[in-house]
Amino acid sequence: MPALHLVRERCLQLLQKQPGLDLKALDEALQTYGALVQKWNLLASLVSSRDTENLWLHIADSLSLFPVVRDLGGASPRLFDIGSGAGFPALPLALACPTLRFHMVERARKKAGFLELALGELGLLERGVVNPGAFPQEVSLQAPSGCLITARAVERPGTVWKSLRELVQQGAVFLCQWPELPSEATQMFHVEQITDDWTELGLRRGTLHILRAR
Repeated sequence: MPALHLVRERCLQLLQKQPGLDLKALDEALQTYGALVQKWNLLASLVSSRDTENLWLHIADSLSLFPVVRDLGGASPRLFDIGSGAGFPALPLALACPTLRFHMVERARKKAGFLELALGELGLLERGVVNPGAFPQEVSLQAPSGCLITARAVERPGTVWKSLRELVQQGAVFLCQWPELPSEATQMFHVEQITDDWTELGLRRGTLHILRAR
């Protein structure tokens, strides 16, 4: 990642290349979101104390998926975000993409409560849903064909992979940023590694792979 003072600037510069964005309004909305995370962090343990000063690192990483969401999701993209925590990447993506409809899955009760509050504060109640509970044990998602799935910060990727694999087999698309792909992924699915301006400028954490049915 670049120096912190450059992250927001570089992120906004890349977003300027995306057609139809009101960049000023988006920047204000993202700052409102960041303020909400900082305000409620002590109560809900949303991010580490260190990350409260580095929120734009998480925001930039979330927004690095925006071009992919636009390309793959079409005019009305659908997103299922598993392990949403403080709302990364779903909430920054929803603020950038006014046609995005999304579900956020979060097992921690206080974090799920924060996500519900954030939907209201950010004007996203009509497009976003919070599914409290652990995936897949307590939450069953009926992901439509072509929907996009993120699971950016799950603690044990192996425990959710089987259910994710089934969703991809049914036509969902997994935007994977795990440190390592499951060993069977390249055998079962079409896997594409994304390298773009967000990668080159160091605004995306880790490597992004797109997993789709063959």
